Amino acid sequence: MSQILKNLLVPLDGSDLAEEALAIASKLASAHNADLHLVSVVPYVPPVSLAPSDEARRAEWIDEERGGAAAYLESAASKVFARSPEVSVTSHALVGPVGPTIQTLVDDQDIDLVVLTTHGRGAFQRSWLGSTADQLVRSVERPLLVLRHREGVLWSFDPDTASEVLVPLDGSEAAESALEAIPLVLSPQVGARLLLTSVIDEGYPLPPVYIPKVLSEEALRKQHRRETEAYLQKVADRLDTDASSAVETRVIVDDDPGRALLRFCDEVGVHLVAISTHGRGGVSRFFLGSVADKLLREAPVPVLVTKRPSPQ
Repeated sequence: MSQILKNLLVPLDGSDLAEEALAIASKLASAHNADLHLVSVVPYVPPVSLAPSDEARRAEWIDEERGGAAAYLESAASKVFARSPEVSVTSHALVGPVGPTIQTLVDDQDIDLVVLTTHGRGAFQRSWLGSTADQLVRSVERPLLVLRHREGVLWSFDPDTASEVLVPLDGSEAAESALEAIPLVLSPQVGARLLLTSVIDEGYPLPPVYIPKVLSEEALRKQHRRETEAYLQKVADRLDTDASSAVETRVIVDDDPGRALLRFCDEVGVHLVAISTHGRGGVSRFFLGSVADKLLREAPVPVLVTKRPSPQ
């Protein structure tokens, strides 16, 4: 695990909940000596009262909206400065389709991490962040720290104290890529406990071709569990952790991986889930993308999402 945080981005839509990401992003920028970028996008949707032929008025409307976005970001940057005066903040007031515009900014500024809340609902910029978050999770090939809230309450996360990190693995290199991003969202001095977890379904019907005559089906399932345990330990042994960090492995038997991982979060007191949205391996018999979606929508803690295409 060796990724370095140099640039992080917070998308803002004018809502209080969207701005909750500022506290976490400020702490991370300060701890890693990284540059913080703030962005708000004016969706190019002029009022219907403006005819397409009225180019001058449409241009005026865009200038007004962009000016409002710039003023709003200046106010947000001042909040960051009040909290962390040592952090360098750059604001980007942009115009265009929200998702693609943010994606382009991520690439242009070489953003290492996007920190965002979902379901922001404010008066500015038509509250686009909730729907855009899902789009960004599916399209941006950079790590995203997603802070989802329920009933107006944002799940708390403190980079200075978070230590219990759940990492679901399915036997694929794509899934393991989530491990590389974890240092980006924790303060460097934090010693995390990484919980490497695979879920296997022992009720999964095994095709006869895979059941050797010398082994009973029950024996084969036990062998599968041993192989999964060995795989997790192999990943754990590869990790470059210091003396203040720890790695544990856990095999969970359940026919619903998403449900099992949510239950495990509650049982262990996990602070963060780190997961790749794409992975398909030989140990867990589940497609990690669908599990990531369930965790993003229901996990009681923030979710760090990475995306790496599976090998063809």
